[in-house]
Amino acid sequence: MASDLLFGFIQKRNVGQLIKCYGRYGEWEKATELCIRLLHALLGKRSSDEFDPTIKRINPYAPVEPVIPETVIQRLIGQMEARKSSNPKVVPVSLH
Repeated sequence: MASDLLFGFIQKRNVGQLIKCYGRYGEWEKATELCIRLLHALLGKRSSDEFDPTIKRINPYAPVEPVIPETVIQRLIGQMEARKSSNPKVVPVSLH
């Protein structure tokens, strides 16, 4: 599908902006899923090949440039908690 190609291209160029766009247009589940995949790549739990080349496993002893502003992550958590309370089918999100 053409939209999948477009989203894949944007994800390779600027994943943080794609997460913000998903949130802006109410696609909270997609934004949260992408955010979790990104955090797992940063933590070395999955390959970072699907993201732009600046996304690499972080060194716990080196300074880190933020990829996603903390406010975006807080909004995602708030939206998913709201959906969990209104929809019992929503599974709690875990970053562990």
